[in-house]
Parts: sequence; C-alpha cells; structure tokens
Amino acid sequence: MALAASTPAWADGVSGSTQDGYGRLSFSLTSATNPKITASATGGVLTISFSAKTGITPASVVAALPRILSSGRADPDGKTLRFVLVAPVKLHVSQIPGHAVVDLAPSDFSGKMPDLVVPPKPVS
Repeated sequence: MALAASTPAWADGVSGSTQDGYGRLSFSLTSATNPKITASATGGVLTISFSAKTGITPASVVAALPRILSSGRADPDGKTLRFVLVAPVKLHVSQIPGHAVVDLAPSDFSGKMPDLVVPPKPVS
C-alpha cells in the first residue's frame, strides 16, 4: 500500500511521427509542475532539456524517430537528454500546457512546421 501511495499519478511520455517531410517528437508532460522544454541541435547532437526531471528515457525517444536519431543518453540531473543526429536538421519547438513538440526537418526543408494550438474550451 505504501508503494502505491508514493508513486506519482502522472508520467511523461513521448511518441514520434513523420509528416510533410519532417519528423515530430510529441511529448506528453503530465507532471504537476507543468514543465517546459527547450531544444537545440549543434554539431550533430540534439539536446532536449526539461525544466523538471523527466521519466522519459533516451531509448524511447530514439525509438520514436529511429530514422533521425541514432542513439541517446541522459545527463545525471535527469533533466537533459542528448541524441546523435543521423543528418543535420532544422529545428522547431512548440508547447502548450501539458504538451510539447520538437520538430526535426532536413536542412534543405522549406515547408512549415506548425505550432501547437490550445484547444478551445468546451461550450457547456
């Protein structure tokens, strides 16, 4: 019983997809503190930093976009994940409360990687 009481009722998650010529990492950020993320791509390394410690594993991120990311590791603080990029990319980050995306496109990509939009509140 004590174990169940100490386990958080939320868990961060990640999924990946490719669409319109780019890859999208979609993060569900469900912790109580509404964490934010930042990302950068420099020297063949993608760095994703969270404002709070995350339970997302590097392996789950690589598995989400295996054609773009080849391997990854977590920094000891549990807030930063680093990945080896298969090729240079253009980067786009967008977030709304509870959800963030990191878009990765080939360096010659000329399309648009859209921002997330807060869904309208239901009419009651």
